[in-house]
Amino acid sequence: MGHKNLIFILIDSLRPDYLSCYGYDKSETINIDNLAQNGCIFNNAFTVSTVTPVVFSTLLTGVYPFQHGVREFSYVMSDRFTTLGEIFKKNDYKTGAIIGSFVLDKTRGFDRGFDYYNDVFETQGFYNDRKIISDTQNEVIFRWGEVITDLAIKWIKKNKDNKFMLFLHFWDVHLPYSPPKRFIRKESQEYVGIINGSVKQAEEFNKGNLELKESDINQFKELYEGGVKNIDDCIGKIINVINNNNLNSNTSIIFTSDHGESLGEHEYIGHGRTLYESIIRIPLIISGPMAKDVKEKKVNCLVSNGDIFPTIINRFKFKMPENVIGKNILDILKDQSTKEQKIKDFIYSETYFPKYFENKRIVYRTNEWKLIREPEKIIENKSIKNIFVLFKMFCYRFWKNKKYRIFLLQKFWDNFIIRKQKNLYTKIEEKLKKQRNSKRELYNIKNDPGETVNLYEIEQDISKSLENSLNKFLHQKRHKIGAKQSQDDDTIKKLKSLGYM
Repeated sequence: MGHKNLIFILIDSLRPDYLSCYGYDKSETINIDNLAQNGCIFNNAFTVSTVTPVVFSTLLTGVYPFQHGVREFSYVMSDRFTTLGEIFKKNDYKTGAIIGSFVLDKTRGFDRGFDYYNDVFETQGFYNDRKIISDTQNEVIFRWGEVITDLAIKWIKKNKDNKFMLFLHFWDVHLPYSPPKRFIRKESQEYVGIINGSVKQAEEFNKGNLELKESDINQFKELYEGGVKNIDDCIGKIINVINNNNLNSNTSIIFTSDHGESLGEHEYIGHGRTLYESIIRIPLIISGPMAKDVKEKKVNCLVSNGDIFPTIINRFKFKMPENVIGKNILDILKDQSTKEQKIKDFIYSETYFPKYFENKRIVYRTNEWKLIREPEKIIENKSIKNIFVLFKMFCYRFWKNKKYRIFLLQKFWDNFIIRKQKNLYTKIEEKLKKQRNSKRELYNIKNDPGETVNLYEIEQDISKSLENSLNKFLHQKRHKIGAKQSQDDDTIKKLKSLGYM
C-alpha cells in the first residue's frame, strides 16, 4: 500500500490566502509549503460548515451536517455512524488525537475509536511571551500550538514502530489573536492603537460599538499572521520528527482547516455568522504517499472537506461505510487529464450558529455563482390525527422512560440558559441583516470575488435555477439522524468568552 501511517492536521480558522503556497507574499510559510511540494494542493477547497464541531462530525463520518445531525455547539455526535477513528482501530492501527480547544472535547462523542484522546486544558497556560488578552481564564478553554506539538512528538516517537493514525487540532489563529512576539512584525510591534487581538474587541466591532481605522484592522491582520507563522513553526517540528525517525516514506499528512476567518471583510471579524468566501474557503493539502501517483499537484476544481473522509478510506483500502457523501478526489485526479479536471459541480455549506439566533444561512456555490439564503423550514403535517398520535407517543415515553424525563428537563434548562444570552448579540444580527439587506444573496464570484453586489433580484433566472438545484440536492440527501443535544452553563460561559454566544 505504501502509505501505512496518517497524520491529520486541522488548523482552526486558517485562511488559505495567508499561506505562501497559496500566494501570500508578505511572509513565508516554509514548512507548510514543503507539504504542498510533496503532495497535492487544492486551490478551491471549501467547508461544509463554519462551526467547528459540525465540521469535525463530517470529517469523522463522511456525511453532511443535515445528515449526521450536528448543527452547532449543543449537539453530541450520534453513535449511528462509524467514525474514522473506529475504522483505523478496526484495521489494527494505533489511534491518537490531541485537541486544541474544548469545542472538540470527548463529551461530544468525538473520542470514539481513539486509543488516546488528549483534551485536557486545565494545566496548559499561556506560553512564552504571549500576553493574556481575554477577560476570562482561557487556559481552561484552549491551549497553544507548542503544547499540541510537544504532545504530538512524544506520541509519534512512542508509536513509530506501529501503524498509526494521529489527529491534531491547532487553535493559534482563532480569536483571541496572541502570537509569540518573535512572530509579530516589527511594524506591528510599534503599533500604538487600541487593538490587542481580544475576543471582546472583535465582538464590539461586530456589534457596531467600536469604530476601527484601517491601521486597527491591519493590526488584527498582523496578529493573525503571527499565529499563522507559529503554526508553520509547529508543522516544521512535526515534519522533522517524521524525517528523523525514517517515517517520511510511509506517512501521509493531510493539512486543512475547519473554516476560514473574516478579518474586516463585510464589516466582520471572526467566523460563524456569515458564509462569505473569507470564511468558507479553506486550505487543503494532501502530502506524502497518499498523493504520490497523482500527476497534477495544483488542483483548481471545486472540492469540499466532505471529500476528505472517502479519500482516506479509499486510499487506505478500507471498507467504505454506508451513506458517505463525498468523493475520492485523488483517484478522480489520477484518472483525469489536466484539461478535463473536474470533481464536482457545486459545494454546499451552512451556518446554524448559534441556537436561537436568526442568522441561519446555507450556501450553494458553483465555479461562477454563489447563492446564500436562509434554510427552508420543514413543513410538518399538523392534522388533528397526527397531533393526537404524537401526544400519545409523548405521554407513553414520558411515563415509561426515566431517561426521557431527564432529557426533557435538561433540554428545558439548556434552552433557558441559551435564551438568556440571546439579547447580548442582537446588535450583531441586526448589523448583518442591514448589511446584506436581503434574505437571499447571489454573487458572481468570477466578476465579484469580494461579494459586494447582490444580484439576486437582477439575475432572476440564475437565482431560480440555483434555488431549484439546492432544493433538489437537499431533498435527495436529507435523512434524519437525531444527534443528541446537550449543553450546560459552564459550556455556555466558555463559548461566550470565545465570542460564540
